[in-house]
Amino acid sequence: MNAASWILFIIFILIIIWLTRRSCWCSEEDAMRLSRTDNVATPAKVSLEEAATLEYGVEYSFPAASEELLSYGIPKSTIEKNSDIIQANIDMINNLNKRSLSEKLGDPLSTPPRFGITIATAYTDEEFRKGYFGLNIPQDKKFGVGNNLMLTPSNGKKINIPSSFQIPETANPKGSLKLPVYDQEQCGCCWVVSSSNVLNHKLNEQKDITFPNQYVYCLPNSPELSTYSNGCQGGIPSDVFLTVLDTKNVETMINTDSNLVFNQNLSSCGRAPTQYGLSNKKLVISGIVGLYYEDTNLSVPSFQYFSLDQIRKLSVQTQNGKTFGLFNYQMTDLRIPTSQQISTIKYLLSTIGPMVIGINADVPEFKSYRSGNLSLSSGKPDHAVLLYGYGKNNGEEVWFVQNSWGISKWGENGFVNARISNSYITLITGIVSEKDKESLRL
Repeated sequence: MNAASWILFIIFILIIIWLTRRSCWCSEEDAMRLSRTDNVATPAKVSLEEAATLEYGVEYSFPAASEELLSYGIPKSTIEKNSDIIQANIDMINNLNKRSLSEKLGDPLSTPPRFGITIATAYTDEEFRKGYFGLNIPQDKKFGVGNNLMLTPSNGKKINIPSSFQIPETANPKGSLKLPVYDQEQCGCCWVVSSSNVLNHKLNEQKDITFPNQYVYCLPNSPELSTYSNGCQGGIPSDVFLTVLDTKNVETMINTDSNLVFNQNLSSCGRAPTQYGLSNKKLVISGIVGLYYEDTNLSVPSFQYFSLDQIRKLSVQTQNGKTFGLFNYQMTDLRIPTSQQISTIKYLLSTIGPMVIGINADVPEFKSYRSGNLSLSSGKPDHAVLLYGYGKNNGEEVWFVQNSWGISKWGENGFVNARISNSYITLITGIVSEKDKESLRL
């Protein structure tokens, strides 16, 4: 074989070697990368079904529920006595989560509510109703007209309604000392807890709060109080506002505890817990605004403003000497607000701050709520809560609502996201300061 043939043979051999090893030729960096991954399994992707099941597919058991209820302070004797009720409530919670799981799988972009063990799990419906509600609804109503609150200004300029609003971060109810999450703890005082936090927002000082005990046990002596408010037996939020409007002074406490329990043992008027320093704040409040019947046509409720003088003229003496409060003119049946009413509510929240609303809390969905977006049910309003803002949660428009069943015992640290498009509410009421009047053009 001559030299030329040897050269061709060697070139042929090199081509064969190059072709067989081509896939293995790589840079030093690539080689290192390959060496790191050769023996490492690729993490499996979690499917939508698996993720939804992890969130909503939890099956609660009696032993785990008992431990959680004990951590809430529920006596062991109560848990043993109500074991059948607790097991029935657990089964109901598991079924509710199966329903939410179906909703999530049907609409991956939705955020259905997640349900779990709460303070309500330990009790029968009747037991819980007696200790954790407290909104009294009178059967008889009288009608009167205040000043209609219109969103169309006389100068024709469009009113700016923010796309979202909640109390600024420095005074955010979640973890704030200013608007603490109370625990009613077997006292039907939701009507004062919600209204006192409306007043707290107006106090404008981070550590000054007004304590609900003062209203529960001192209001019965107020000439402004209606016949429907009676301490732990329930009452009407607007009665608290009427009394404050009349006196202008609110006894406040210097709060050092963000998880306040309503203590029924503090049952004498003027008495406050020893850990709170007392002070008095003067609230310059001009009136009340809310959703009231414009006339005897119950299908036409509108937002109206009432000054103290107007409220007094509307009050009617009863046989026992007490008065009907402004409550008699409020819309008291639960409805999903119209688009115009929703715009007004948003405008009021962004202008005057938190308001009180009435809801139907005597349903399994509300009593077992833990997270997600919940539709507040229709039915009879029996519970007063604090509406403190609105916005979007995972893309869905919601009301931001604060409850009074403690921080750890219910909801998302005591709060609920209520779906604006499908939540029934009533008794939408707030207080108006002199500064607010200018913004509202009153």
